[in-house]
Amino acid sequence: TGSEVGGANGNGKLDISLINCPPQGTVKLKLEGKTDSSSDQILALDDPNGSNTAKNVGIHIYDRDDLSTPFDLNITREYKIKDTGDLKSKTLYFVAKYVSTSNNVEAGRADATLNYTLTYQ
Repeated sequence: TGSEVGGANGNGKLDISLINCPPQGTVKLKLEGKTDSSSDQILALDDPNGSNTAKNVGIHIYDRDDLSTPFDLNITREYKIKDTGDLKSKTLYFVAKYVSTSNNVEAGRADATLNYTLTYQ
């Protein structure tokens, strides 16, 4: 339980690029998805009871700059936007890793759906 795989060498890379942002301000980001019953930090797999779906596996989402603490799903975070000349953009970098939710993992498809909502202020 709690063992992770993936997220190295560009695998699991999730980048959200914001372009044509206001020159200054805040953007709020909410990563939304069905969470595993064991933790609000584990994204549950699609079709968990399907015959081809992996068992006892979920997905952790990390801020690329903090791989020690998984992202809390369904919680809003704020990011500052600063004017960098003509380029009014910001890229938010994340990494996804598979995580076991039990000692008895079974192989199979491990797809999940993650939606995001952005709000500029």
